[in-house]
Amino acid sequence: MRLALPLALLAAPLSAEELTPAETGVLPRLIDSLCLDLVPDRTGCETALLLASEDDPLDVDLVILSDRRDGPVETLAVARSIAWDGPLWGQAPGLERIDTGPDRPDSLALASENIGVSRSAWSQRLTIAHRDGAFVVAGYTYSTRDRLNTAYGTCDVNLLSGDWEIETGIGARDDPPEMARGKGARDLRGVGEWAETVGTGGGPEVCDAMFARLRELSEVEAPE
Repeated sequence: MRLALPLALLAAPLSAEELTPAETGVLPRLIDSLCLDLVPDRTGCETALLLASEDDPLDVDLVILSDRRDGPVETLAVARSIAWDGPLWGQAPGLERIDTGPDRPDSLALASENIGVSRSAWSQRLTIAHRDGAFVVAGYTYSTRDRLNTAYGTCDVNLLSGDWEIETGIGARDDPPEMARGKGARDLRGVGEWAETVGTGGGPEVCDAMFARLRELSEVEAPE
């Protein structure tokens, strides 16, 4: 009989604390978060948040906040609908820390992808850095492959320097990949401006050549 009461208590469901209205409006939207050393002369724990958009469930917003131990929390950057977020496996975006070397601030990578469904699998990576007092998109990498005939392509652009590289080919062939390299103008845009002008489905103009070549390669019958 002495065990009856404790066992009954264990079997009873535990009541969960409810979220506040403010938390309910934000926390269910949270996809990913990171603490990074992004801004020189701060404490070294700026918080990057990736949130599901309130306007479109297939878009995500990026928010960067100052460290709460660095005084009142400041909003350092906001980029609405900067990347795509799908509802299925293989379609989730995420944040990654980029180590830029000793005694240098980190950079932030925002990765999005669709590797779960459709004929063309793709991944996109935006490199975000703090330059001249603002957060800018400093690099862009887009990779894709055709699941049927194994055509593939990658476009990598350093937006700080203008350097770019494109690689295309058909994976089932033994031929070396087609490579192109060049240098264009710098194209530095703040993360908010990038989200407004490029959005979730665009990229640097130089990458149009990769997509054009991929359309040609997709018509080629791959060797068995």
